Amino acid sequence: MGAWGPALYSDDTTCDVRDAYVENLKLGRSDTEAYEYVLRGYADRADDWQVMCLVYFALADTAWKYGRLHEPIKARALELIGQGGDISVWERDAPDEVPARRKTLRSLEVRLLSEQPEPRQVTVSTPKPKKIRCKAPVGTVFTLDLPSGYQAFVAIAGFIDLGKSVDPVFSILDWRCHTLPSQAELNEAALKTLPVKSGLGNQAHWGIFPRDERKNVMACLQQTEHCLTIDIPYDPSQVVFSYAESLAAEIDAHYAANAK
Repeated sequence: MGAWGPALYSDDTTCDVRDAYVENLKLGRSDTEAYEYVLRGYADRADDWQVMCLVYFALADTAWKYGRLHEPIKARALELIGQGGDISVWERDAPDEVPARRKTLRSLEVRLLSEQPEPRQVTVSTPKPKKIRCKAPVGTVFTLDLPSGYQAFVAIAGFIDLGKSVDPVFSILDWRCHTLPSQAELNEAALKTLPVKSGLGNQAHWGIFPRDERKNVMACLQQTEHCLTIDIPYDPSQVVFSYAESLAAEIDAHYAANAK
């Protein structure tokens, strides 16, 4: 289910919707534009009943509290509540919490049917420019120091927009040594990149999880003079973010296991 309680904002989806709607208002977007931006983010989940319940419940509730609830959003939220909302999910996954969840939905229904407050003034803020973590081109090769004393080699496979920053995404080249290999050797190593472990299984790429946003997150890598002259695949859905130290230990463990 992914919820930590039966209250309205006791799951990631409703919290994300609430925050996204308010953030859009703070960016100077109109009520309608804020609705559209939020709903567009869940367009690929439109057939998921539970998700749509959470989206419309949070959107209607937040808009009501800001005095900006429009009739179509209100009507859709009330329609979903009238059809039972997400109670069937709670009956299946957390039956002991069903009475509390019913109470939450009843309270929401009563609130939405009541007169909403006057529109709350929202201070519009200028969005900060995104941090560009790295300006090196795709294919640029970097070294990563390993606990074993070796160096590993990673190459930029692409970039990913994280909202507040644009971060490089790396493929881990199948090469570990003490000295910089040749261009031809790096190209060959790029033909068989190493997987990166995650809780969802092995993934294709690695992104740097920063320890301190105030510092240069690229400091854990050393840029080389080489840039791959072959194309390497990039799948933004296959990215694992972790600390550089974790990746370094994982690479050493990979070579140690394959040396046996």
